[in-house]
Amino acid sequence: MAVEYKPVPKGSYRPFMSEYMECKRTKLPSRKLVEYTAHAARYTILNDINQTHFILEERIPHPVLEGILKRVELDSMAPNEKELPVLIPYSQFTVEECKEMHKKPFYEKFYQSVADKILFAEIFKDNERYKDMAKWIKHNFDKFVLFDDGNDISWMFDEEVMKKKRNLESQVFIKADHSNGFVKNLGYFIDFFTDKGYNMHPIIHLGTDAPVYTQQETRKLCERFSKAVEGMELEELRKTLDGKDNNERLKEYNANFLDHCTDPDPDELIRLADIANTLYHDEWCFMYQGAPSRVSVALPRWVITLEEEFAGNWSGSFHPLLKRGLNADAYNEESVYISHIRC
Repeated sequence: MAVEYKPVPKGSYRPFMSEYMECKRTKLPSRKLVEYTAHAARYTILNDINQTHFILEERIPHPVLEGILKRVELDSMAPNEKELPVLIPYSQFTVEECKEMHKKPFYEKFYQSVADKILFAEIFKDNERYKDMAKWIKHNFDKFVLFDDGNDISWMFDEEVMKKKRNLESQVFIKADHSNGFVKNLGYFIDFFTDKGYNMHPIIHLGTDAPVYTQQETRKLCERFSKAVEGMELEELRKTLDGKDNNERLKEYNANFLDHCTDPDPDELIRLADIANTLYHDEWCFMYQGAPSRVSVALPRWVITLEEEFAGNWSGSFHPLLKRGLNADAYNEESVYISHIRC
């Protein structure tokens, strides 16, 4: 006997994961599962005062989650007389792309994609202001974002070049430099849409090609990293390899980690550490760099678990999981402003 699906009262919604589990419990067809769960996802993120992070734990297979978030995006493009329009563009980035989050290719992929969706969305059919912005992005990207090359200061000694540069700076919409990273600039862009009842809430999926582990698999992974330097006096190394007085020795350990690693597959360990360091840092940027609450991020749960297991308050290390400029305290301080949805 089939289990009957119980819809929520009209005008209401279940939280995202509750709706997904209800659809799975009643064995709804995949089309209905995506439709109903996308509806729940949309209202879950839009009604939350905090920034939302989808933390992937393999409860929702990646293709299904991707289908749900793409449906959220598609539904947001159609007019709805009962609510204010909010465009929810969904973007995906591989681990390699995430390493360059503050560089031009990352900006270009995100903003060109958003521009296409603005031009395609019915909710903006008669809005020339937003369409002009999208066309500007697509056809004059170098004037939409100005990238500051900190290595080239020759322009500072040429009055004509300085004049052109100042003129260009006055024309561009956002400037990407050491003071304004991708996340801070995204806030400026979202603010542009807070006009005449319109809004935007991007969903950005970080590391789409990264593995997603269960809780048990993550625990085993943590144990592997714990034992990767087994037999070495870690507490003594913390005192002697402080990254200052013993800088050369620290470099030697960093360069030759594989020589000291006792794991049966050290190459895989290095690869997973690289993924964790990259995605953990990028998620932290969304929390720390003045990102608006009107943005959602998706990434694997094991990345956070693994990094937090080894973060501590000590940054000078040859261990592959301690190669980023932030620690557990800084991360946890920012994370209180985030609402996590475990998928």
